[in-house]
Amino acid sequence: MNAWIVVAIGLAAGLHAALYGAYKDSPHESFLTRRFIRELVFATSIAGFLAGFHLSDGQTPFVIYLSVFALARIATEFWKLFVRVEPQEGYRIPTQIHWVKGVVQNPLIRLMAGKCGLYWAGRGTVKLQSGRIKAIVKNWQDRFRRSQGRSLTLVFVSSAVGIPPFYVITILAGAFRLKFASFIGVGACGRLVRFGLLVFIPQLALRMIGAHH
Repeated sequence: MNAWIVVAIGLAAGLHAALYGAYKDSPHESFLTRRFIRELVFATSIAGFLAGFHLSDGQTPFVIYLSVFALARIATEFWKLFVRVEPQEGYRIPTQIHWVKGVVQNPLIRLMAGKCGLYWAGRGTVKLQSGRIKAIVKNWQDRFRRSQGRSLTLVFVSSAVGIPPFYVITILAGAFRLKFASFIGVGACGRLVRFGLLVFIPQLALRMIGAHH
């Protein structure tokens, strides 16, 4: 199936999820454009990923639609649980990751805990595959094994810069059997660099502005 058709199906699935979310939340809060757009972005990105890696080949539009819808919902719940930060006082059960002592506030722990789940989910997908798709995954597994150094460099760049998306790289690292300890160690280092730059750069800019006054 043509990649653009797959993306169009993904967009339809994202629109379904976005409209349902807006309807479901309407009794409790006003319409939020950013959440509506978020669902569309997640769904079209997932559809593009499936088409790009030929995981949608040989599948019916109905299967692709359901797959994108389900994966987009998983991505949204992951975002709310591990990434999004918002006041939790209005929720009886916190939407962010939490334990007996309350919400986990440390961003590094929160994000890497989520990535651990995604990594093992990626590893589990291999058992669900068969035929041509399994052969494609096996081919990429061999590439990852032959170039562990470059694979870990990609993990570091993704976790530090966000390009390509760390969410996608995490799933691929699991599916292609990148060593778990190496992935977590390099990914955590990349995130530390990212957080450090996010704190340092604004401070540096303020000092430079202050020096000119």
